[in-house]
Amino acid sequence: MLHYQITQPILDVLFATSTKCKSHSELVEQVIEVLWAITEKLLEQIRERIKGELLNRVLTLLNDLEEHVNALSPTVAKSDFAATVASCRTKVQTDYAMFAEWFTRSSGQSIKSFQLSLVVDVATKTARRFHPSVIFRPETSLISDHFNGDWFKAFVEVFVILFDNVVKNAKTAEFRPICVVNYDGKNSITISVSNDVGSQVDIEQLSDQAVLLSEEAELDKEERLQTEGNSGLTKIRKLLKEDLRQSDSSLACSVSKDGMFKVAIEMNSARLILEAD
Repeated sequence: MLHYQITQPILDVLFATSTKCKSHSELVEQVIEVLWAITEKLLEQIRERIKGELLNRVLTLLNDLEEHVNALSPTVAKSDFAATVASCRTKVQTDYAMFAEWFTRSSGQSIKSFQLSLVVDVATKTARRFHPSVIFRPETSLISDHFNGDWFKAFVEVFVILFDNVVKNAKTAEFRPICVVNYDGKNSITISVSNDVGSQVDIEQLSDQAVLLSEEAELDKEERLQTEGNSGLTKIRKLLKEDLRQSDSSLACSVSKDGMFKVAIEMNSARLILEAD
């Protein structure tokens, strides 16, 4: 997958820079820098192949399957199948985009502290990459407290999954997810992301689905392996319990009578929020 080929021009550059190096460690750093440059180009090629050739191959198989089924007897009901294929096609595109991002060089940098406004900004940009066909404009009401930098990546992942659930369940052309984060000043933080659902969505059916999603997120590891769907909420539970060390946190989905899909999280602020200087 990573095929390194050191060409003569690259060797010429290394030789030229090596003559200016004053120590062995400096030379090693120059070599590593060149190798990283090659690696980043290879990683870019892998990302492009995943999002191009490999994704198109899977989509072609789905299209072929749909054509073959549609060619069956007209008396065979196909509406549910068509909806399932459409959902699968969207899921495949989202998953392949996420998979491609794995092949990105880590910056190796850490931050001492962050505010949730930065988390939401990064998560929003990620969600837009995963769902390029939808308009995505979050509205936020966030606390201004500073969080321990160790938890930045986990918080971003949580918000990306929350946004992804809004897109999948609200099913509307334009998404204005409302992000609200409250802190009681003592030990409780609540995070909620909600969005109006599309006019074509069956509110009662989505309400039942929200209950199932909430139950799914609470399953233990063994049960999850047998029943886990594609909501991603079980991944949030893992992030809360293992990464953020929130064993007593809670997570629930709901749909209001006026058609607002919502995912809410409650967690303990211990170790998360930094004390003000």
